[in-house]
Amino acid sequence: MKKIIALTVLVAVLGAAGAYFLFFRPCSQAPPGTPSKLLPADTLLMVELLHLEKRINAFKNSLLAQKLQEINLVRLAEEFGAPRVVIDEFTDLKASVLSSLDSPLFRELFGRETVLAMIPIVSDQAEPEAPEQIYNNLLLFSRPQHSVDLVEFFAQFLTETPQSLTETYGSFEIKSFHLEEGIVVYYTFTDELMVASLSCSTLRSCLDLKTRSSGRLADNESYRTLRNSLERTERTTFIYGNIKALSNPLLRLAASKADHISSVPDFKKSLSHLKGWNDFGCSTYDDGTNLLQSTIFLTFDKTAMTPASAKALRFPPEKNKTLRMIPDSTQLYYWANTFDPAALWETYTQSPSGNNVYLNWLEDFIESRLGISLDTMFQAFDSQVAFLVADIDTDGFFPIPKLTLLFEQADNETLPDIIKSLIDASGITPHREVYRGTDITFIPLPLLQHVQPSSAFFNGFWVLSVNPDGVKAVIDTYDSQKGLAANHHFSRMDCGLTANNNIITFVEINQLIDNTKNIITWANKRIPPNDRETAHKNAIIISELITPLLDGLRMYQAIGTRTVIGEDEIRSDIYCKIER
Repeated sequence: MKKIIALTVLVAVLGAAGAYFLFFRPCSQAPPGTPSKLLPADTLLMVELLHLEKRINAFKNSLLAQKLQEINLVRLAEEFGAPRVVIDEFTDLKASVLSSLDSPLFRELFGRETVLAMIPIVSDQAEPEAPEQIYNNLLLFSRPQHSVDLVEFFAQFLTETPQSLTETYGSFEIKSFHLEEGIVVYYTFTDELMVASLSCSTLRSCLDLKTRSSGRLADNESYRTLRNSLERTERTTFIYGNIKALSNPLLRLAASKADHISSVPDFKKSLSHLKGWNDFGCSTYDDGTNLLQSTIFLTFDKTAMTPASAKALRFPPEKNKTLRMIPDSTQLYYWANTFDPAALWETYTQSPSGNNVYLNWLEDFIESRLGISLDTMFQAFDSQVAFLVADIDTDGFFPIPKLTLLFEQADNETLPDIIKSLIDASGITPHREVYRGTDITFIPLPLLQHVQPSSAFFNGFWVLSVNPDGVKAVIDTYDSQKGLAANHHFSRMDCGLTANNNIITFVEINQLIDNTKNIITWANKRIPPNDRETAHKNAIIISELITPLLDGLRMYQAIGTRTVIGEDEIRSDIYCKIER
């Protein structure tokens, strides 16, 4: 924290001089450089932010930022007995960060393009992935708003200390300045970019790439393909990650900790599922409208994957058969065409955490009481599955989500016969109701007024709900020929949500926020009347922290996502409808 405060004071001193350069010095017309030409081809991670200062200012004017300003964390800390020294440190840190964000140096340095990258770690140390090694392999690139001249002007003051050093490396000048606790920052300028690192050798290796015609990230075909696929004029962020390369240091770290952490073998087994995954790329876009967009690509090679992973990617995109059955007032919705109960069963039975005693009992019960094999039961399901939450009921003894699930039938006979046999074997006598020609089966629970587990076979799906109303809503919606596509938020985000997909999701944020508040109120009423201290603290947290935060999140009105599996890539698009 002292480092941040020291830098903040320095920025304030230089502010007046910086303003001169910012407003009166002409902008450099030199051609911009490209950070990908100064990074190795096997770069682990690269995060590129465009117009960061502009984005921060836009956030400051948002509803969420305004509500966050209403939260008095100092008062909350005092109320809950935090030490004074911790409160003072937080106050100083907050003031330092806000001052830095408002400084001319920050506006100049992060006004156009900022890139943070991590290159591969090469070390003979026993623990090559120790935090200090990771920090030393980070690189920061910044393309100033106007000119590197202004940044160099500030840098003169930063480096004019007894501990500052300058070294010549080829045609470059690498400068450095010391922060407290032995931290040294090394930086240089090239092609209208400032390049900085905590390791001089890392910075040198970066500069070495400038004279090469290959071996750079810009020459990496996977990187170029992802970059081109995600390039749009309204792009604000680009992230690239090398999954294949990232898995290696994780495995080495697991190996170095194997003698101390009992869960390492499970961790290594989990990492085996990364085999065959190559790269990922992500970009966010903001065109100034009320719809924010993000796109994510994951590339893979099925031939290098585990059989289970490759099998999970075998489903082609197809039409969503449930959309017409989902009420337009739905608050939360998920659909996928990748449902494979046999694969799920196999994964769970092979998991170290699987309860084999229960699984064996269940398998014996199905075979002995129902007279069918697990395989036969699994084959009764097709690949489409969906669930929705219409609302959350907080009027009863505890909150009950109005949940409905839909499972696609492989045919019209097998699954109904299995469910009937299962009910008969249980000894339960369900109630039945015919609604619009559909037979609804439900089980009343005397102690839970709003819970009556219900099911029906409708339009090729087995529909399950917490009560008959959930099943009836599905039938009514289908007959109305409207469905979720008629929801005004959903239709605004429909840039492929109704096309052929593998997965789609939809969340109505404002309604979920209202329900969250209702659940909090319900929980607060359950505090014993004589526990005044807990009630008092809860009231403060709710009124001064949770409520402002939830009210701020209302600016995000709805979120919709779609995922499509291709031959060698997965594409996910995320749409967020916001209130500007």
